[in-house]
Amino acid sequence: MTCWYTARESFGPADGDGWRLYVESSRMPQLKELVGLDGLLCGSVFKPDTNDDEFWEFVVIEESVITSFFTSLSYVRSKVTGIDCNILAVVMNPEIECLGEVLPGFEFLGYDLLDYHFDISPLTNCGGFDETFLPEELNQYGLLTSQKRAREVYKMLPENNPDEDHAECNYFAVWRLVSPELAVSPP
Repeated sequence: MTCWYTARESFGPADGDGWRLYVESSRMPQLKELVGLDGLLCGSVFKPDTNDDEFWEFVVIEESVITSFFTSLSYVRSKVTGIDCNILAVVMNPEIECLGEVLPGFEFLGYDLLDYHFDISPLTNCGGFDETFLPEELNQYGLLTSQKRAREVYKMLPENNPDEDHAECNYFAVWRLVSPELAVSPP
Protein backbone atom coordinates (compact mmCIF):
# COMPACT_ATOMS: atom_id res chain seq x y z
CA MET A 1 0.00 0.00 0.00
CA THR A 2 1.70 3.19 -1.20
CA CYS A 3 0.79 6.36 0.70
CA TRP A 4 0.97 9.83 -0.72
CA TYR A 5 0.60 13.04 1.28
CA THR A 6 -0.95 16.44 0.72
CA ALA A 7 -1.88 19.54 2.71
CA ARG A 8 -5.38 20.88 2.04
CA GLU A 9 -7.31 23.95 3.08
CA SER A 10 -10.05 23.48 5.65
CA PHE A 11 -13.64 24.15 4.58
CA GLY A 12 -16.27 24.23 7.29
CA PRO A 13 -18.59 26.32 9.47
CA ALA A 14 -15.84 28.90 10.15
CA ASP A 15 -16.14 29.85 6.46
CA GLY A 16 -19.50 31.51 7.19
CA ASP A 17 -21.92 32.17 4.35
CA GLY A 18 -19.80 30.29 1.82
CA TRP A 19 -20.07 27.16 3.94
CA ARG A 20 -23.79 27.61 4.63
CA LEU A 21 -24.55 28.08 0.93
CA TYR A 22 -22.42 25.08 -0.02
CA VAL A 23 -24.18 22.79 2.48
CA GLU A 24 -27.60 23.92 1.23
CA SER A 25 -26.80 23.66 -2.49
CA SER A 26 -25.00 20.32 -2.14
CA ARG A 27 -27.97 18.76 -0.32
CA MET A 28 -25.62 17.46 2.38
CA PRO A 29 -26.89 18.70 5.75
CA GLN A 30 -24.87 15.92 7.43
CA LEU A 31 -21.59 17.75 6.69
CA LYS A 32 -19.64 18.97 9.71
CA GLU A 33 -16.53 19.80 7.68
CA LEU A 34 -15.47 19.06 4.11
CA VAL A 35 -12.21 17.13 4.17
CA GLY A 36 -11.38 16.05 0.68
CA LEU A 37 -9.17 16.23 -2.34
CA ASP A 38 -11.15 18.66 -4.50
CA GLY A 39 -8.77 21.39 -5.64
CA LEU A 40 -11.40 24.13 -5.59
CA LEU A 41 -13.20 23.38 -2.33
CA CYS A 42 -10.18 22.13 -0.37
CA GLY A 43 -7.28 23.58 -2.31
CA SER A 44 -3.64 22.75 -1.83
CA VAL A 45 -2.15 24.85 0.96
CA PHE A 46 1.18 25.49 -0.73
CA LYS A 47 2.05 26.24 -4.32
CA PRO A 48 4.67 24.07 -5.98
CA ASP A 49 8.14 25.51 -6.44
CA THR A 50 9.17 23.84 -9.68
CA ASN A 51 12.65 25.37 -9.39
CA ASP A 52 13.26 23.41 -6.19
CA ASP A 53 15.00 20.05 -6.66
CA GLU A 54 13.29 18.74 -3.52
CA PHE A 55 9.88 19.34 -5.15
CA TRP A 56 10.81 17.07 -8.06
CA GLU A 57 12.21 14.46 -5.69
CA PHE A 58 8.88 14.05 -3.87
CA VAL A 59 6.04 15.14 -6.18
CA VAL A 60 3.78 12.42 -7.56
CA ILE A 61 3.39 12.47 -11.35
CA GLU A 62 0.64 10.22 -12.70
CA GLU A 63 -0.09 9.80 -16.40
CA SER A 64 2.01 12.94 -17.11
CA VAL A 65 -0.05 14.97 -14.59
CA ILE A 66 1.86 16.81 -11.87
CA THR A 67 -0.36 16.24 -8.83
CA SER A 68 -0.55 17.96 -5.45
CA PHE A 69 0.50 14.69 -3.80
CA PHE A 70 3.95 13.91 -2.45
CA THR A 71 5.77 10.75 -1.41
CA SER A 72 7.21 12.32 1.75
CA LEU A 73 5.20 13.33 4.79
CA SER A 74 8.22 15.24 6.11
CA TYR A 75 8.36 17.31 2.92
CA VAL A 76 4.67 18.24 3.14
CA ARG A 77 4.94 19.08 6.84
CA SER A 78 7.97 21.29 6.19
CA LYS A 79 5.95 23.35 3.71
CA VAL A 80 3.03 24.05 6.06
CA THR A 81 4.71 24.77 9.39
CA GLY A 82 2.45 27.12 11.36
CA ILE A 83 -0.42 26.91 8.83
CA ASP A 84 -3.82 25.61 9.96
CA CYS A 85 -4.68 22.94 7.40
CA ASN A 86 -5.54 19.30 6.89
CA ILE A 87 -2.51 17.12 6.28
CA LEU A 88 -3.83 14.04 4.54
CA ALA A 89 -2.45 10.63 3.67
CA VAL A 90 -4.06 8.92 0.68
CA VAL A 91 -3.90 5.62 -1.16
CA MET A 92 -5.08 5.64 -4.78
CA ASN A 93 -7.44 2.85 -5.90
CA PRO A 94 -6.87 0.58 -2.89
CA GLU A 95 -7.83 -3.03 -3.50
CA ILE A 96 -8.71 -3.58 0.16
CA GLU A 97 -10.99 -1.96 2.71
CA CYS A 98 -8.84 0.65 4.47
CA LEU A 99 -11.11 1.33 7.45
CA GLY A 100 -9.03 -1.02 9.61
CA GLU A 101 -5.67 0.06 8.18
CA VAL A 102 -3.69 1.93 10.81
CA LEU A 103 -1.37 4.75 9.81
CA PRO A 104 0.37 5.97 12.98
CA GLY A 105 -0.74 9.50 13.80
CA PHE A 106 -3.60 9.49 11.28
CA GLU A 107 -7.35 8.93 11.52
CA PHE A 108 -9.19 7.20 8.66
CA LEU A 109 -12.00 9.42 7.29
CA GLY A 110 -13.35 7.66 4.20
CA TYR A 111 -13.00 7.60 0.42
CA ASP A 112 -12.95 10.44 -2.09
CA LEU A 113 -12.97 10.37 -5.88
CA LEU A 114 -10.80 12.64 -7.97
CA ASP A 115 -10.97 13.13 -11.72
CA TYR A 116 -8.07 12.04 -13.94
CA HIS A 117 -6.78 15.63 -13.94
CA PHE A 118 -6.38 15.30 -10.14
CA ASP A 119 -8.45 18.48 -9.67
CA ILE A 120 -12.16 17.88 -9.07
CA SER A 121 -14.07 15.48 -6.82
CA PRO A 122 -17.25 14.17 -8.45
CA LEU A 123 -18.53 13.46 -4.93
CA THR A 124 -18.55 17.07 -3.74
CA ASN A 125 -18.05 19.46 -6.65
CA CYS A 126 -20.05 18.40 -9.68
CA GLY A 127 -23.60 19.20 -8.65
CA GLY A 128 -24.46 15.59 -7.96
CA PHE A 129 -24.76 12.36 -9.88
CA ASP A 130 -27.98 11.02 -8.40
CA GLU A 131 -28.12 8.12 -10.87
CA THR A 132 -24.84 6.84 -9.37
CA PHE A 133 -24.81 7.97 -5.72
CA LEU A 134 -26.93 10.16 -3.47
CA PRO A 135 -25.69 13.04 -1.28
CA GLU A 136 -26.87 11.29 1.88
CA GLU A 137 -24.42 8.44 1.19
CA LEU A 138 -21.53 10.76 2.08
CA ASN A 139 -20.37 11.02 5.67
CA GLN A 140 -19.82 14.12 7.82
CA TYR A 141 -16.62 14.88 5.84
CA GLY A 142 -18.17 14.48 2.38
CA LEU A 143 -16.61 11.06 1.82
CA LEU A 144 -17.90 7.57 1.12
CA THR A 145 -17.45 5.18 4.03
CA SER A 146 -16.55 1.90 2.33
CA GLN A 147 -14.04 0.79 -0.29
CA LYS A 148 -16.70 -1.38 -1.89
CA ARG A 149 -19.03 1.58 -2.44
CA ALA A 150 -16.19 3.86 -3.58
CA ARG A 151 -15.18 1.26 -6.16
CA GLU A 152 -18.80 0.88 -7.34
CA VAL A 153 -19.20 4.64 -7.79
CA TYR A 154 -15.82 4.82 -9.52
CA LYS A 155 -16.96 2.18 -12.03
CA MET A 156 -20.54 3.45 -12.50
CA LEU A 157 -19.81 7.18 -12.95
CA PRO A 158 -18.35 6.95 -16.48
CA GLU A 159 -20.95 4.36 -17.51
CA ASN A 160 -23.82 6.58 -16.38
CA ASN A 161 -22.19 9.84 -17.53
CA PRO A 162 -20.14 9.13 -20.66
CA ASP A 163 -19.99 12.81 -21.68
CA GLU A 164 -18.92 14.12 -18.25
CA ASP A 165 -15.18 14.80 -18.05
CA HIS A 166 -15.07 14.55 -14.24
CA ALA A 167 -16.71 11.10 -14.25
CA GLU A 168 -13.43 9.50 -15.35
CA CYS A 169 -11.69 9.27 -12.00
CA ASN A 170 -9.70 7.41 -9.38
CA TYR A 171 -10.82 6.68 -5.85
CA PHE A 172 -8.72 7.39 -2.78
CA ALA A 173 -8.68 6.22 0.81
CA VAL A 174 -8.20 9.33 2.98
CA TRP A 175 -6.63 9.68 6.43
CA ARG A 176 -6.11 12.95 8.34
CA LEU A 177 -3.10 13.70 10.55
CA VAL A 178 -4.31 13.99 14.15
CA SER A 179 -1.18 13.18 16.17
CA PRO A 180 1.87 14.64 14.38
CA GLU A 181 4.28 13.30 16.98
CA LEU A 182 3.32 9.71 16.04
CA ALA A 183 3.40 10.10 12.26
CA VAL A 184 6.34 9.09 10.10
CA SER A 185 6.73 8.47 6.38
CA PRO A 186 7.16 4.78 5.64
CA PRO A 187 10.59 3.85 4.23
